[in-house]
Amino acid sequence: MTYLRKYKKELLAMGLFILYFILSDFILGIILALGLDVSNTSQLNRQIISVLINLAFPILLILVYRKELFADLKKIKSNYRKYLEVGITYYAVGLVGMIALNVFLQVFLHLGIAGNEESVRELLKVSPIYMFISACLIAPFQEEMLFRKLFKDMFKNKIFFIIFSGLIFGSMHVVGSFTSYTDILFLLPYGFLGSMFALIYTKTDNIFVPIMIHFIHNTFLVLLQMNIF
Repeated sequence: MTYLRKYKKELLAMGLFILYFILSDFILGIILALGLDVSNTSQLNRQIISVLINLAFPILLILVYRKELFADLKKIKSNYRKYLEVGITYYAVGLVGMIALNVFLQVFLHLGIAGNEESVRELLKVSPIYMFISACLIAPFQEEMLFRKLFKDMFKNKIFFIIFSGLIFGSMHVVGSFTSYTDILFLLPYGFLGSMFALIYTKTDNIFVPIMIHFIHNTFLVLLQMNIF
């Protein structure tokens, strides 16, 4: 019991991270067990159901970390100048690094574009409503809580946290969509940006700063793909 109390925060973060990988399948299993045939419904309804399923984990995170999230929200008003400066500075570094690494992979290694980006483009054509809500609204909060908040609670060493957070963030954007072993190299640009998000969180100690930067990043890219700009 003493051990559990001592490492309560770390164990909670680890448990939630594991739960992330099974929660959506568990909910989908319940839907199928109830005899609801999602495949026969309209495309709009399928998109709505997908959004609702994807909201389950963020809602759980809000319930679990509601006190810390509320405290971080309160700190924004008095520290917004610092948050803005840190956020913009390290995001600029992350974006330049990500672009440079992508150019290197595409021009010098002839890898084309990342499989994850191809998947996003295809899904935007098929399910634009779902993709906009998922990529621009759900993903920034969920991924920053998952790869930054939970990992920061698990690992006290800041350098290890920043590197590990970037590597896992990059891996999650590559593993599910790579078609060849060379695609694993796209872990570098995604991982570099993820490390900058982790650095932003380390410098500000406010999870809403990387969430907002992530929101701006994803929204701009999605609108770009939708030819809004």
